[in-house]
Amino acid sequence: MKTIKTATLFFIISITVFGQKTDKYDLNWKIDKNDTLCYQTIMSVINNPDDKDETFSFIPDSIDGKELFKKLTEAFNNFDYETYLTNPSDSTINIVLETVSDEKNEMLNNDSLDDSQKEMLKQFMSNIMVRGQIYKSGEIKSFWLKSTQKNLIAILFELPTIPVSIGDTWELDVNLIQNDQSFICDSAYKRNEVTFIGIETDNNEKIAVIKYDIVEYVDGTFKMPGFMGKDGPTEAMMKLSHKAVGRFSIDKGKWISYDGIMEYVASGVMDAHTKTRLALIEKKVNKQ
Repeated sequence: MKTIKTATLFFIISITVFGQKTDKYDLNWKIDKNDTLCYQTIMSVINNPDDKDETFSFIPDSIDGKELFKKLTEAFNNFDYETYLTNPSDSTINIVLETVSDEKNEMLNNDSLDDSQKEMLKQFMSNIMVRGQIYKSGEIKSFWLKSTQKNLIAILFELPTIPVSIGDTWELDVNLIQNDQSFICDSAYKRNEVTFIGIETDNNEKIAVIKYDIVEYVDGTFKMPGFMGKDGPTEAMMKLSHKAVGRFSIDKGKWISYDGIMEYVASGVMDAHTKTRLALIEKKVNKQ
């Protein structure tokens, strides 16, 4: 009898687990017309203070603007960002990422910058950093964007366009590393996996837990005679990875949380190692 009960219990558990893994879920954005979904958007460098910062080592000190590039990078790291998602039609979601920091005003009033440098800063430091569109189904609509902006929208807001089950994987529409004809590639690999790893329930609300594992790597040679004072071929390596975990409300059609780390490592023409936190935190809308 005990054996029969054990077998019956195992059968019931098996059916439950099997059912959970084969259930299909639609992960779609659900934003009503005239509604606005706002996320505090964190994009901050989190390198260990002991890490050697060689991000600008490829620019000789004699090149005008090296200090400006450094100041600009430091300023962007201190900015606060907000992303607004709105619904202008039955199928489309507008996405606008804006800066909401006074840091840029302080920089523009910096007496150490001349008029030309301040004008360059104004061009770089527009309030709106990204403007794009996705479909409610999660597919990117704004194919016309620059790759860096399209990549950011994909990493933060792209969703699978078909129903998915726990354990399913899909790819994002990203191309993180780009080079021109000056680069001769010797080796390369990429991994582009987003995985539906489980379901959480919070007050009867179904929440999909999604894991991101994206890596692009190239190793080769740049042939750019005279580039930054360097003659002959220059060996180069670039690796960019993004790992994150997001919790998406299936019922409400929005991120409950999203937190990840993007890491960039390069050597050769440019030596760099940066880690950037990318996160979304929903907040009360303070604009219409």
